[in-house]
Amino acid sequence: LEEIADYIRYLDLLHDRIFENVPRAQVKLRLLGYSQGVATSTRWAVSGKADVDQLVIWGSPLPHDLDDAGIARLARMRLTVVGGSRDRFLTDEHRKEQASLLRLHGVSFEEKRFHGGHRLDDDTLRALDLPASPRILDVEDILSLPHPEPDARIPYGDDALQFGELRLPKGARPHPLAIVLHGGCWRARYDVAHTRSFS
Repeated sequence: LEEIADYIRYLDLLHDRIFENVPRAQVKLRLLGYSQGVATSTRWAVSGKADVDQLVIWGSPLPHDLDDAGIARLARMRLTVVGGSRDRFLTDEHRKEQASLLRLHGVSFEEKRFHGGHRLDDDTLRALDLPASPRILDVEDILSLPHPEPDARIPYGDDALQFGELRLPKGARPHPLAIVLHGGCWRARYDVAHTRSFS
């Protein structure tokens, strides 16, 4: 539980730092949590200080530790649930249980399905009511991208690994806002360098 509180504090700090430079009224704050990132994004959306406009949870059910008050807070944002027809981490049983729980708490949501397993699906991403984007990059594309150095490295604890990186776009404002969260499953190939390129 301390780890959860730790990353919520960090995301709140990042949120405050970003909106020191970006007028909040000019930005729609959309979170997309995929796989293990569903738990991270959902917990922050309901327990952090951000006023989230849209939460997309993809390929995983809501975290089990979400209490009744947390579930009810989902009603404040537009909620979209996405999953593949053969996703073993978001089965039909998971979807039915989750839909019943959300309806019990008066939370409206939309559901999108695609044919496939546990993955991000290009066509489904494009069908979401999100800003238009170019072709979806794959891992090799991302790893080959250059990346700018961060404008700030923001610590949120005493450990050397407790930090985030902030990059501010150049040019006239307002700018779109992207918050990149890694939901876990760290491997040698997918480390902070991977998310730097993705950012």
